[in-house]
Amino acid sequence: MSRMVAETGIPVAGQETIAPPRALALLRPLQLTGPFVIALLVGALVLFASGRDAIGTYWLLAQQSLGGTTQIANTLVAATPILLTGLATAVAFRSGIFNVGVEGSLYVGAFAAAWAGFTLKGLAGPLLIVVAVLLAATAGALWALVPGVLRARWRVDEVVTTLMLNYVAILLTSWLVNYYFLAPDIANSMSPLIAKQGRLGSLLPPTQLT
Repeated sequence: MSRMVAETGIPVAGQETIAPPRALALLRPLQLTGPFVIALLVGALVLFASGRDAIGTYWLLAQQSLGGTTQIANTLVAATPILLTGLATAVAFRSGIFNVGVEGSLYVGAFAAAWAGFTLKGLAGPLLIVVAVLLAATAGALWALVPGVLRARWRVDEVVTTLMLNYVAILLTSWLVNYYFLAPDIANSMSPLIAKQGRLGSLLPPTQLT
């Protein structure tokens, strides 16, 4: 087993991790905030170069995302899927697997949960929610199983297979919704609404934060 000084101090599969030196530990906050600051600076340069008001744009962004209770709730609604998929990706990375296909599992799992919600309308609320969650988890896991088997059986690079399967999942769920489960009399391309008893209650009415 190889030895490695991990800056994070978090175990990595197949490697022995020891505590990071104090100097590296003090730099940890900079490692977390540095990419965010650099992204803001690059964005500001692009805005200035295109004749836009970078300060005004960032101020408007802050207002619309953090300017009030409703704005914060809407930000959390949009950010929650990204946070959960990022967490799932981090777990895979820590185990030594470069899984970049969590987005595909998200799409397939979301469709499975929606299908349960608008199909199994006869179930009681708590039971319907549990069934939808279990179906979503099972569908997402089965979708990730495909590149897992390819990797374990034939040593196929998981980066390629998981990345390509993202597009397959997006197109597959879009095809299913548009051709088999399209909500009638609605201009937007969407599935039927799930049963009322299967919907999670809002944490901050009247927002969609659940």
